[in-house]
Amino acid sequence: MRAILLEFKQVRKEEELENASKLALDQIQDQAYHTEILHYPHVKEVIACGIVFSGKSVLAAYSTYDLVYKKYGDVRLTNR
Repeated sequence: MRAILLEFKQVRKEEELENASKLALDQIQDQAYHTEILHYPHVKEVIACGIVFSGKSVLAAYSTYDLVYKKYGDVRLTNR
């Protein structure tokens, strides 16, 4: 079973979307948001997603975290 962690941010300029989405994802990882999920033994994987808005434009950076092997997957970006 999987859990999803989301971090939302807003930026003023569309050019800042990519960097800000990666920073939002870094915040999830650096502050170990997944530790609360460890109380649920049936959850084996976390999908961490940093979502950033600028006006009507949205971009997300995401990766997985394997709770069993304690390992992050590659960071991926959605299309604008």
